[in-house]
Order: sequence, then C-alpha cells, then structure tokens
Amino acid sequence: MTTALCWFRRDLRLEDNPAWASATHADRALGVYVLEPALIDAAGPHRRRTMLTSLQSLAADLRSVGGALHVAVGDPAAALSELVAAVGADVVHANADVTPWAQRRDPRVAAAVPIEWHWGELVQPPGAVLTAKGTLSQVFTPFHRRWEQTPLPDRVEPGVATVIAHPGGAELPTPDAPPPQPVGT
Repeated sequence: MTTALCWFRRDLRLEDNPAWASATHADRALGVYVLEPALIDAAGPHRRRTMLTSLQSLAADLRSVGGALHVAVGDPAAALSELVAAVGADVVHANADVTPWAQRRDPRVAAAVPIEWHWGELVQPPGAVLTAKGTLSQVFTPFHRRWEQTPLPDRVEPGVATVIAHPGGAELPTPDAPPPQPVGT
C-alpha cells in the first residue's frame, strides 16, 4: 500500500492543484501544512487572516473527502521527515515556489524527505517561455507572443486515493478577524 503526503504551502486548494492530484495517485493521501513561525510572525494582519481563513477552508475541503489537514509547527524539513516516518509515506508532493524564502528552505527539505515538485503556482514553469535564441525576453510584447505559442503543461487529473487523517497535529490558529476580502477572489 502506497502513501503520499501533499505538503500544502501557498497553494491552499484541492481543485486544480497538481501536487494534490499527484498525491491522490497513491493508495492513501494525507494533506499537511507546516506553520513556520518566522513566516507567520512576519506576516501583516491582512495576510495572516487571509492565510488562516484559507487554511480553514482547505481543512474543511479535506474533511469533506474523508480526511483531515495535518498541521505541524516548526522547521518543514524536520516536521515532514517525522511525518513521513510516522505514516510510512513513500513520497511528499509539493508545488515548487520561486520565492527567496522557498529557495533557501526547499533544498533542506529535499535532502530530508523523498519529494516530487510540481508547478501549481505558475501557468508555465520558469524557463518554459524563451526567445528563439533560448534566453529570457527583456521586453513584454515578444514574451507575451511566445507565451501564447507555448503549449500548456498537461493537467494532472486526481486519482482515487483514500484521503486519511493522522492524529497528533497542531491546532490550526483562528484568525482574529475576517480576511480583507473573501478567500479565493
């Protein structure tokens, strides 16, 4: 029996999420979010409220398909390594991120757990839209023309994994007020 984790990060949704869809091709799938104190503490009130409301929505979506969102707090490399061992996961799926924070964090995570990266935050992965000479365009209009000509990546269709819960996760913090706009808009 195969088990996959989906490490949710900035992509707090089940629909049209290549990491989640790929995780559901295992026999069992578990959604996990790692609250990183430095990121939460650095977020302004509107961003924090939006994130926490989105996490609550994701948790409800996972409950609706029979599972739960496992919340860990701390260093993602350590938290995911511990969770992989606890549930006997074969792989962690996550959507790649180009932010400087992620670029520093993700290599440590990849050294700690078996991980497969997907592109769920961008329409095209970095480097997919290049000039005829194979370089990045410095001007928008030629870039846009090339972008329109570049085929879209294949969409990963969800599998039929049993969505599971794992006891012992942290409690999801409650936002102190509604987000500045409805989640998902």
